[in-house]
Amino acid sequence: MHPGRRLPTWAFIIAPVLALCLFTVYFLQIRAEPFARHLVANPIIYDIQARHILTGEPHGKAFLLSPLYPGFIALVYKLARPDHLMVPLAQGILLALNVFLLALVSRRLMGDVSGLIASFLMAFYWSFYYFAGELVPVTLLLTFMLLAVLLFLDRNEGPSVACIGGGWLLAAALFIMRGLPGIVDPGAGEAHLASLLLAVVFIAGSAVLLAVILLSPRLRRLTNLAGCGVLLGTACLVWGAMLVLAVPLFLLILYEAAGRPAASAGLPMRAGVFIIALAIPIAAAFSHNLVATGEPVLLTTSLGVNIFIGNNSDSDGMDPFRFGEDDVVRREADRLRLSGSRRSRFFADHAYEYIKNDPRGWLALLQRKALLSISRYEIDNNADISERRSAWKRLFAPRLHFGIVFPLALAGFLAAFRRRGDGTLAVWGCLGFTAVCIVFFVCERFRLPGIVFLLPLAVAGAELVAKGLAGRTRGGALAVVLMIAGAAAANIDFLSVADYEFPSVIVNKAYVERLDGDFERARLLSHLAISREPGNAGAHYQLGAIEEAQNNPVSAMQYYLRAIELDPFRIAHSRGA
Repeated sequence: MHPGRRLPTWAFIIAPVLALCLFTVYFLQIRAEPFARHLVANPIIYDIQARHILTGEPHGKAFLLSPLYPGFIALVYKLARPDHLMVPLAQGILLALNVFLLALVSRRLMGDVSGLIASFLMAFYWSFYYFAGELVPVTLLLTFMLLAVLLFLDRNEGPSVACIGGGWLLAAALFIMRGLPGIVDPGAGEAHLASLLLAVVFIAGSAVLLAVILLSPRLRRLTNLAGCGVLLGTACLVWGAMLVLAVPLFLLILYEAAGRPAASAGLPMRAGVFIIALAIPIAAAFSHNLVATGEPVLLTTSLGVNIFIGNNSDSDGMDPFRFGEDDVVRREADRLRLSGSRRSRFFADHAYEYIKNDPRGWLALLQRKALLSISRYEIDNNADISERRSAWKRLFAPRLHFGIVFPLALAGFLAAFRRRGDGTLAVWGCLGFTAVCIVFFVCERFRLPGIVFLLPLAVAGAELVAKGLAGRTRGGALAVVLMIAGAAAANIDFLSVADYEFPSVIVNKAYVERLDGDFERARLLSHLAISREPGNAGAHYQLGAIEEAQNNPVSAMQYYLRAIELDPFRIAHSRGA
């Protein structure tokens, strides 16, 4: 525990309660807006998969997106009702829990007062509310991530029964929901067997491991470390990029062994327990994919596609829907009817060809993504950020953003490295998730896990900057310089992205306005998308749907034919945008 002023436990409840109240008001404001009533992009897929789970339909393919998040949605539908507006309410509760968990993590890293301030920073950071109101896995991901980090920080303490028990029960519920078809009807073919394996491998493997460690006098001190591995592995099944966090945790285990002879003696056992615990949830997903498809897919088949999206000659480093001019590579993958791991390898190979053939262009693209990663401007995701941001502003609450937190956190890097050991965990976590953006592409939901680590660093940085301005510490002067440099890098719009809007998001707007019955606005938005990207098939499709809804079959057919001409495969398999 970092020394400092001790605060009563009730003090750490204030920020989570405030966050829950703020989210409730925020949700009441956005629930009537088109992007709340109508799903687009990935949320549609998650919603469909959740409904399939409830009807007993097994997932007979390798996982494409998050393996566990549809199980969370299905669980909410089962406990409440099958209405996608129930999911944000559940995620609002998780948001409040995450604020509390961040307070505990920051408390252990930086002290009680720092933990309390960091929790309030999270309670007023707008992006956490935006994603809690969306059908995307970020909020659930942060719950497992923060539980895992908290257990890691308590790895040398007695078993944290509440954290391990609560986290494991939530994880088990998600695995059971995802494996429900196989559990109900285990003998109905390979798809059902794959679903059954997903649940059985996790529940049996993790339960046996935790029980053996907890009951063994010799291993009992490793209970929290084992729980950390299990919950971090579960987080990887919510979002595969969470694997990057395993690296600094493992390195800190090695660092501890190097500095403490007693820990060094048990290093193989500590490292082995952590790796085995981490591997159990991943092995569950691997078993499912192998039985369902016969292909060795570790987590999901989207890895190669995501690498290609952010690493091709036409990539702008931001737009996850932009594959390059005429979408040649994706069309070829569709023509060859590639699926699963072969499709992933196909896209990854094309990304590698681009890197090999144009290394200077690729390095320039990496530089662009690095600048985007530290920009204060939020990059659009599935829904319209500006619509949700206006609702948040109506709360009359302070609105923090990356341009405030990042400069202070940059100064906080000095404070973290001074403390060494676990004190650097926030730094490495932040750098790890920044690397995810640079390797793939930059969007707000990729950056959000790193912001969780930036918040305690920002508190430490503010303290160091204050001491530097008062002339009370030598390192404070450097902290002030870093803060000024970080403020310039984050708040100057070097790449002109402040007012940039993706054509794909404009088409999503047209789609939800059409479903909402505002055909004129939908038409204007579709034409706006076409003016920015003439070959946007989705915009032409929306215009056709608008004309069809207004009983203009000839015009509708013209737009539909143009959409099919531009993108025959995607339009043929399209639901709306």
